Amino acid sequence: MTAVPFPVIGVVAPMAVAGLVWGVTGSSFALLGAVIAPTMVIAHHVDGVRRAARESRRTESTRARERAAERESKNVQDARRIVEENRAHPSVADIARNPEWVPARNGDTVVRAGCRPDGSPWLVDVAVGATVAGNGPAADAVWTSLLVQATAQLGAPQNSGIPARWANGSSIARGESTEAALVIRCSDSGIDSVTTRG
Repeated sequence: MTAVPFPVIGVVAPMAVAGLVWGVTGSSFALLGAVIAPTMVIAHHVDGVRRAARESRRTESTRARERAAERESKNVQDARRIVEENRAHPSVADIARNPEWVPARNGDTVVRAGCRPDGSPWLVDVAVGATVAGNGPAADAVWTSLLVQATAQLGAPQNSGIPARWANGSSIARGESTEAALVIRCSDSGIDSVTTRG
């Protein structure tokens, strides 16, 4: 709220004028103006302060509602985006549960490696070559997810070994590989990091 300045001149000027009139006329009614005019100015000032405070509260309340609406809109957009991304890049478990699922065979090299904490798929591009570093169930799940997704979109790899290679140059390796530009490091809890070399 912007501070409303106190009207010092508005209070002092009527008192000075009333004093001057009293001095010239000697009428005590002039002194009445010295009381009434400043009282009205002070009352007007207090009313202005209250009005400004009310407007400030109303403005802040409106802004708070607008911020809440923006947050809600962003949450809805994020939820839609997550649903669309999961529909476009289903997990291996979702593929296994859906008897109507058909491989896309669209040539897209962006595939699902896993799931982020917000529920969206962790997407990586295997066109530059990807490797899954780490051992254990999480690394196995990431490797399986990459292989299933890439096969669904690119067709069967040219070789069935490790690394799996496709005709377009995409590849998925396991362990520390110097050939892959994309390294997906996994621990027991899941994906730790996705880094790109050089």
